[in-house]
Amino acid sequence: MGAPPGNNNASKHRRYSAKSRELRALGRVQVRTAELARAQLAVMNSRARGNRRRIETAEQHVSHCLQRLAKAARVLDRVLVERRDEDGRRKLVAGALRLATIV
Repeated sequence: MGAPPGNNNASKHRRYSAKSRELRALGRVQVRTAELARAQLAVMNSRARGNRRRIETAEQHVSHCLQRLAKAARVLDRVLVERRDEDGRRKLVAGALRLATIV
């Protein structure tokens, strides 16, 4: 059902407006991408040092970061679909999902 058309309940603080939800979702994708890059760097450093245990732990962290990135990208995609995005931001989501599945 949802709220009736023209409902202004969220207009006081704009926390739940479509634009603010999009910005939060976009921010999560960016943060998750940075986390993934740091995790991949940790794997490379562990391999350079030759510490097997650290390599396994770092690879598990990369896997976890990939899952979180994919989830954040799916949420952003859902928000953009709800807003009927025509600006091409969904290409960013597709790139993030591709990154999460390639690695």
